[in-house]
Amino acid sequence: MQRIKCQRTRAAVLRTLKYGMCALLLTPLASKATTLSDLAAAVQPGQWRVLSSNNDGSGLSGGMLAVESPANILQFADKGLWNPNTRQVLFFGEGHLASMKFISYTEATHNWQIEPKPPWDCTPGCAQSLGAIGHAYHHSTINPTNGDMYVRRYNSRVVNKFTKATNTWAQLPNMPEDLPCCAALEYFPESGALVAVGGGIVLIYEESTGRWQTLATGLAMGPYHNVAYYNAANRIVLFGGGNSSGDLYKIDASRTITKVRSAPVSFGINATINAVDPVTGRLLVFGNSSGYEYDVASNNWNAFDPGSDPFPVSNPDSRVADTMATAIPTYGVIMVLHYEGSQSRAYLYKHAPGSIPPPDTTAPSAPLNLQVQ
Repeated sequence: MQRIKCQRTRAAVLRTLKYGMCALLLTPLASKATTLSDLAAAVQPGQWRVLSSNNDGSGLSGGMLAVESPANILQFADKGLWNPNTRQVLFFGEGHLASMKFISYTEATHNWQIEPKPPWDCTPGCAQSLGAIGHAYHHSTINPTNGDMYVRRYNSRVVNKFTKATNTWAQLPNMPEDLPCCAALEYFPESGALVAVGGGIVLIYEESTGRWQTLATGLAMGPYHNVAYYNAANRIVLFGGGNSSGDLYKIDASRTITKVRSAPVSFGINATINAVDPVTGRLLVFGNSSGYEYDVASNNWNAFDPGSDPFPVSNPDSRVADTMATAIPTYGVIMVLHYEGSQSRAYLYKHAPGSIPPPDTTAPSAPLNLQVQ
């Protein structure tokens, strides 16, 4: 019998087998359709669709969002957090001089629920700086890689960190500067750091060193109610806005801060609904009856039709109040949660056609140039 020999080293063959097996193991199984995924696939660009409504069996209700009357946890809110690993939307909110609640939406079960109180939450009835967030503002963010979360206390230098791997909370070293009462936190994956912005000050917390640094002071922006958004498409963080301000900046992974074109309207907490579109990477600013988008590549703002949103508000000029938005890159949509008592709802909005490209899971090709002797 003729003996077959491959003109490759044993180590090379083993590497081929190893990487082929790794690719097989890392290839995800087909995802089961869910209410969220089905609706995200059906919603058209510029369209709003109801995901959950008051007492529809999903767990969402006005009572879940309400705290001591007349407060609700979506007062002075900005954004929720999307954990792509657990497929959950997470939100920390607090009513005016009332209780805080930590709530979540789980895609797999299409269920809203109230999460356990963090150990540092002393509401109601405690001084806000001692263990309260005052309102949601832009005081929470998430590391999308590992699910760690960060929450800033109202008008303080204190940031609490939740480590997902151990399900434990701890307090970060205090910030080196006093930010205004109502500022912004955003996690910057490319920089491995937490960005804090408020009243013209920019701080950064390095995970690797456990230290804060002051990157800038005196930048033109609103005195408070500032916002910051990670833009995965351009690998930057966009920040600024605040009361009576349309000022916008970007920070890149080298930590260079650049002033970009200002928005044609003031934007920030309780002034507009804001989110980065996960498909185009454009910063979207929704007013009560208008919409503007910022394109990083052209450094330009353009008006867009925000569509006929179905918010059941008695006063059309109050659509941006009691509302938070969460970009969901997994499906290329934005979830908007709105409190309106017994008409409270969660919506999906799609801004542009297309979806986020899936990860490359193609297995390596079979080895070439094998010779038979």
